[in-house]
Amino acid sequence: GFRSNEDNAFNAGTLPTESVEPSDNRYEFGKVNLNLSYYKPFYFKNQGITLRTVFNGQYSKDALFSTEKYSIGDFGTVKGFPMTVSGDTGYSTKLELSYILPSSESKTGQFMYKIRPYVEADLGKVRNNYNGYGVRKGKITTLSSYSLGIRYYGEKITLDTGIAKTDKGRSLTKTESHRGYVTVSATF
Repeated sequence: GFRSNEDNAFNAGTLPTESVEPSDNRYEFGKVNLNLSYYKPFYFKNQGITLRTVFNGQYSKDALFSTEKYSIGDFGTVKGFPMTVSGDTGYSTKLELSYILPSSESKTGQFMYKIRPYVEADLGKVRNNYNGYGVRKGKITTLSSYSLGIRYYGEKITLDTGIAKTDKGRSLTKTESHRGYVTVSATF
């Protein structure tokens, strides 16, 4: 940790000293983040379909501060959970298939083209490197869910609504088996 009586106060956190215990949080830490996504529209029997897959992960061998941990269980990672679960190391993956509604030149057809029904499967795992007693290798927590929803892509606003069925991790977070959601995002 930082020894204030020996280090210059202006260098707080920039010149770390060795930690006493390996499980102590330190000012220095190492972590690697990886974010991959793939989006592919295609036609199946003359019907427009889009495939979207996302993988986000983090690896660290250190005990991280809570602000540096990887979290799962929110709308962007694993839908349907009312709270997040965090760990030093973790990943989340998402697989989504959406249907492109047929369009026409009419105003109704142009509006319908912006609506995309979808199905989605989410999975996430996190692990703390140390448990509450400072022993290496904390337990792995897994959350997973399945979603059915409708997304509207406007010029400035995107609206996403649906229902998620929580699968693994429901007992840990004490949540119900199904949970509805609505999100609105604006682009400026």
